[in-house]
Amino acid sequence: MVIAEKILRTKDVLRDREYTTSINIADFPTYFNPTFKSKADVTVSENLITAEGNAYVEFAVAVGKQLGIFKDREDELETVLFFKNQLRG
Repeated sequence: MVIAEKILRTKDVLRDREYTTSINIADFPTYFNPTFKSKADVTVSENLITAEGNAYVEFAVAVGKQLGIFKDREDELETVLFFKNQLRG
């Protein structure tokens, strides 16, 4: 029951905003409008960041960008390479 109540309270979070998800939205027709589903791995829409389940590094970078933690684009790319284990030192 607690999960159902949380879902009901968050029902309008997406409103008419673009979003990304890896779940089958057909299973939740009252919560997801297929018109706004993005094909991108990560979508930033207003103050909401959504991502595919396997795009956790990209999601974290999008959060970092919104928080302004990167010095520049090079710093951002270095972070991505580090967390994807592609930065060899």
